[in-house]
Amino acid sequence: MKPFESLFLCFFTLIFFANTSNAQCPTGNIQLASQQEINDFVAQYPNCTEIVGNIEIGSPAVNDLSPLTQLTSIEGTLWIQDSHLTDLTGLNNLTSLSSLLIGDNDSLVNLVGLENIDSLGYLNIAGYSAVTFFPNNSLTSLKGLDNVTVISDMVIGPSPALTDLTALNNLTAALYIDFFSIPATSLDGLNNLASVEYRLSIGDFPNLTDLTALSNLTSVEDLIIGACPGLVDLMGLENLTSIDGDLQITSNPILSICAIPPICNYLESGGASEIYDNAPNCNSAEEILALCTVSTTVPDNLPQITISPNPTSNTFTIQGIPQGTYQIHDTTGRIIQSGNMQNDLSIDISQEARGVYFISIQMENEVISKRIVKM
Repeated sequence: MKPFESLFLCFFTLIFFANTSNAQCPTGNIQLASQQEINDFVAQYPNCTEIVGNIEIGSPAVNDLSPLTQLTSIEGTLWIQDSHLTDLTGLNNLTSLSSLLIGDNDSLVNLVGLENIDSLGYLNIAGYSAVTFFPNNSLTSLKGLDNVTVISDMVIGPSPALTDLTALNNLTAALYIDFFSIPATSLDGLNNLASVEYRLSIGDFPNLTDLTALSNLTSVEDLIIGACPGLVDLMGLENLTSIDGDLQITSNPILSICAIPPICNYLESGGASEIYDNAPNCNSAEEILALCTVSTTVPDNLPQITISPNPTSNTFTIQGIPQGTYQIHDTTGRIIQSGNMQNDLSIDISQEARGVYFISIQMENEVISKRIVKM
């Protein structure tokens, strides 16, 4: 081989391996413990786009993820902890991310930068284990998760400033959802959630006043609601068609309206439950069942009676009563309406508070009671 040909071959070989090396991502897990290490990673692997392992980013010195814009996929876990990031700008080109753990980032305000992610296997914000928490003390919203439709396992733990969950508005399904120690006043953002295959747990929500954002939820296995001092009723769960596992309703001191159809159906079928330390009428399974089991049968010599819609937010119609009288009373026995009846009578209870009511219908010397749920 001629000298210049040998020199050319060596030069070509160096260029080839240099380009191949640059195209590759590092193997195994990656730890970026400073802003300099993030910058160096990009310089060393300028063509790395798909990470097979985990990435851990953690240092008060980290305040900028913009050098990571080349990344499109992380098959493992992205763990961001103890940084000075204000958002996640720089991850905007990520379209595939298996798991995301975020904790102890005191400057983090939102999750902007994750807009191209539509599904997550695991999302954990602050609650890394049952006994160890890493709050993101400045996190006010989950903006950045706006396009996520499916999350297998979502844990959102102590976040003292997190009042806005609306970025989850496209979420339709999950396997597990655990929310606890969040100051949000509502669950707005879960409005399109239709199914939680295994567990929905909502606990230690000091400002939560209602569950109405869950009105599209139709199925769940375990349902856990606890330590919500502002929660008065379970309206929002009335469209559940099945609770297949365990029911826990505990330590909600003013929760008094639990006798909604899904809860009644579950308890009447012998479903396992822990229900205590709530308000009267919802302080035990027996108290709830006492309201659930108001007679819904009609003597054979009388026509069948139907009430619809039930639950209702304003009016309901009673069919099957050619003539009679009625009284509507609340759970304390107070009569709130009365009058004469005829078939297809519509009754307006829009001015009444949300809760469980009973209508007593008298006809042909018979009195029939029905339960009505006002949403």
